[in-house]
Amino acid sequence: MKEVIRLTVVLTVVCVLAGLSLSYVSDATEEARAYQDRLELLSSLNMVLPEHDNEPDSDAVIIDDVTYYISKKDGKIKINRALKMKTYIGKSRYDGKDTFHVDYTPYNSIPTTFIRDEIRKINNTLYICTSVIGPIGGTLNPMPFILYGEALPWVGVDEK
Repeated sequence: MKEVIRLTVVLTVVCVLAGLSLSYVSDATEEARAYQDRLELLSSLNMVLPEHDNEPDSDAVIIDDVTYYISKKDGKIKINRALKMKTYIGKSRYDGKDTFHVDYTPYNSIPTTFIRDEIRKINNTLYICTSVIGPIGGTLNPMPFILYGEALPWVGVDEK
């Protein structure tokens, strides 16, 4: 019995010391870890946002717990399209009503060749949408999403 108590005390002391040291290291490296997290975020944003001269993480807007990263060049918001797509009004795959379709298949290669979106306007700031990806179930496994906010004016075709 004495051996069990001794081992329990030793194990408890080791665990307390390990917990204290982990807590100290976590506090001591918090600023450096936050800096690295920010660099990783900026690197990711630089891959997907159009050319910009602002800090998109500093100019981010949060609406209903969703963060929107804004890309600006010379103080103006930059809009860029990541993928070329075919758009048209046609019958929905789900209820047969007219809906706005976005089809990525005609102009892009895998993995976008199987993606199609449907977008339906609810009001001037809300659109309900579904995304269908063929290899993961197609119309049997739709991925719903919403678009929310005031629509920006039409910009036109990217010149590239």
